[in-house]
Amino acid sequence: MDAPTEQLISTVAAAVAAVAVIVALVVAIIALVIAGKTLREARSTTEAQRETLRATEAVVQSTRTLVSRVEASTRILHLTFQEAEAARELEQLRRVAEQVAAATAARRQIREATAQHNPPHWFELQDALNLLAAHLQGFPPDALPKVRVLAEPDPRLMDPAGDQQAAIEIQQAIAAARVRLAEVAADRDAEATEPRD
Repeated sequence: MDAPTEQLISTVAAAVAAVAVIVALVVAIIALVIAGKTLREARSTTEAQRETLRATEAVVQSTRTLVSRVEASTRILHLTFQEAEAARELEQLRRVAEQVAAATAARRQIREATAQHNPPHWFELQDALNLLAAHLQGFPPDALPKVRVLAEPDPRLMDPAGDQQAAIEIQQAIAAARVRLAEVAADRDAEATEPRD
């Protein structure tokens, strides 16, 4: 090959190499631009994920606070129910005490009456004992055993000391119910005034 042909081939090869370099440079610039956009999008996505995470943490904290308040409200409601139950028990014990007093008075009048088959106060005693037995139905069978003995149908079979024992038993039961009521009310008040998150 002659020199001009060689020179032409070398020039064309150089031009092709230059075009290849320019194409590679354009491809690299395009890749850089795309990489820059991708990086910006990645940063934007990362920031959005951080915002989502912060919002999720806020929701979790709000949920914890809500759960805490619901638990506190549930405890207060439970204590309020206990207080109502204790108050109802105290009221029921007061009714039993009234009937113990009425039955005891009627029994005393019968013991003091003559030895008739139906002393004058027998029907009053039966009414008092029937009402006492009805009031005792609201308590468990093993509660107030001395008062239950007082409510037996034939008072002539009982010793007068049983009247006193029944009165003492109902007084003790009322005192215990008052203590329970005061404790439950104090617990409920303490729970209600406890600071919340």
